[in-house]
Amino acid sequence: MKKILALLVLLILISGCGNKKYAGYWCRYDETATIVVLLNRDVSSEQKKDIESKINSLDNITAYNYYSREDYAKELGQDVDDLDIYDNYVISFNSMESIGTYVSDFSIMKGVKEAKQVNAKQNVTLYNINKNGTYTFQNSDEAKEDDIIKGKYKVKKGVIIFTPSGKDSEDILLYTKDDHLCEDADCTKIYFKSDESCNAK
Repeated sequence: MKKILALLVLLILISGCGNKKYAGYWCRYDETATIVVLLNRDVSSEQKKDIESKINSLDNITAYNYYSREDYAKELGQDVDDLDIYDNYVISFNSMESIGTYVSDFSIMKGVKEAKQVNAKQNVTLYNINKNGTYTFQNSDEAKEDDIIKGKYKVKKGVIIFTPSGKDSEDILLYTKDDHLCEDADCTKIYFKSDESCNAK
């Protein structure tokens, strides 16, 4: 009986039951502001020029792109008349400053059907921590199989130590604090519990 009990305890330790708390996906990303400006079907060239002038006058813009209904139809391989889509401008910013004001300004411009803020994820990093002491890590939401780092980990005194496979790889540390995982001891860069697509749970 003692041998059976000892074997059960050993199996529990090997299976990593002590790591259940941290098992699963943990994600971190930078959120950037994006405004999508939908255009009326009868928008004129002059109105588009005015909209582009407004876009180029904004201080914290990083980039913008124009997409027509024809662009979407070609991408989707469908007839343009079958798509309930509008020509639009997608505008990216390097900060959240004045985004609400910009949305309001675009909304009242001639030729604009609607302007709305859509926040985008950038610099996505994702850990998948397994109960058996192994993990995977990827630093892109579009990472391919060869880009995914695999290895083992252990939890020690409030720190998770990740050891990637490979001779030249260095250990990576994440700190545990208030049910979060953090890149630094002060917890200024936080990983949150997520699914495999980096959506919060």
